[in-house]
Amino acid sequence: MVIQDKDKQAEVNTPRTYSYSKVGYFNPTWTPQLVQLTEQIQGHYAQYSDFVQYAVTLQTKLVTRRDNFRREQLLIHLQGDFWHFNKRLNYHFFKKKCHRKPHLYSLLMLPVIEGTAFSQDGKRTLHYHIGLGNVPKEVNETELCKVIRQHWLKTKFGADDIDIQPADPGWSGYITKEVEKGNVECIDWRNASIPHEALHI
Repeated sequence: MVIQDKDKQAEVNTPRTYSYSKVGYFNPTWTPQLVQLTEQIQGHYAQYSDFVQYAVTLQTKLVTRRDNFRREQLLIHLQGDFWHFNKRLNYHFFKKKCHRKPHLYSLLMLPVIEGTAFSQDGKRTLHYHIGLGNVPKEVNETELCKVIRQHWLKTKFGADDIDIQPADPGWSGYITKEVEKGNVECIDWRNASIPHEALHI
């Protein structure tokens, strides 16, 4: 399901299949430490793939930056923006229970910021790929799209360009593809959340 600013209506598309052909490939110039770190990151996300219900992509208004300092500053602000988005989303679905028992009443949120390794390009924007799970059973895909769009557009950097699809097993590999290129900073650890009790893990 895609929601874009051109026609603010939800459009149902054919479910996509996500895959990444270079999974398991590592640059031969990498140090053993970088290879190990990359494997650990991918393994960490992959262990939750069975619990991911939706593959979500959220575009931002931020273009990529070549300057390291400016890029780091953008990421700090973007992650702060996403933190508020995640907080509002959890409250919408779980109300005060998300504060009292977050390990039971919160969304599974596995976020990755794609585009941080791009060269400066005014046509390419930073965007979030998210593995989303623990969505309440009574919430259907149409309602989920509506709620996500509502709260994403309340953020400072959120663009009205949102894609939500039922997840498939290849999603965790797809969203960590920049990790395999050596960009381990793309993982937004600050905003990752695992409701262990809800997932029984």
